[in-house]
Formats: sequence, C-alpha cells, structure tokens
Amino acid sequence: MDLRKLPYLVRARRGAGHGALRGLDPPDRAAAAAVRITLSTAAAKSGAYYMFAREYRKLAGADGFAVEIQTGAGSVETLKRLASGQSMTGFVQGGTAEAAPTAGLLSLGSLYYEPVWLVPPEEPAAERA
Repeated sequence: MDLRKLPYLVRARRGAGHGALRGLDPPDRAAAAAVRITLSTAAAKSGAYYMFAREYRKLAGADGFAVEIQTGAGSVETLKRLASGQSMTGFVQGGTAEAAPTAGLLSLGSLYYEPVWLVPPEEPAAERA
C-alpha cells in the first residue's frame, strides 16, 4: 500500500489563527466557543469528504467549537487555501500535494485507503472496430 495515496486531514502549521487550538483544554467550553475552525473540502455535497466535514462539525460542535465548512473545487484548492491561510484545516486526496504549494502544512493522518476503479467498456476493443 502506498501511504502517499491515502486521503488526509491536513492543517496549516503556522500563520494567523492557526495556533488557536494548541494548548486548548477541550473541557474548557468557554475557550472552545471562542475558537472558530475553518475546514476546507470539495463542494460535492454527496461526496465522502463533505460528509466527513459535516461529521467533524457535529463532533466539534458538541464540545463548543464553531466549524465553518468551506466548499471548493477539490483537494488542490483545499491545499492552496491551507497554504495561504484561508483555511485552518481540510480534507485532501493523497497524491495531490505535487499539484499545489504545501510548505508549512502538516498532515494529521490518513483516513482510509482510496482505491481507483478502472472500468473497461463492455465489449473488447477488437469487437468495437
């Protein structure tokens, strides 16, 4: 298994507001309520990354955090948002880091193996000719 091909939850290491979660004790709800997390993901509301973002928003909300989901064109846009400081965290597909700036970004871990499905046409090429 090539771990570079797994989808990842990524966050920016530095920049304004990106250290807001560092040192925060989760039971401190008053402090958590003051923290607004921006999470970037693909725009497809039926997609897995968007559904994960909604679940993270629900879980973080139960602890008093406010999570804003920023939808976009996909992993490359999410990486660009993270690198520029427009987002604090986001879901990206493994293997997309070569297509966008990643300096200053930190992977928090992989979520699951994401296979690529190749589906051939119903009839062999020799019969289509």
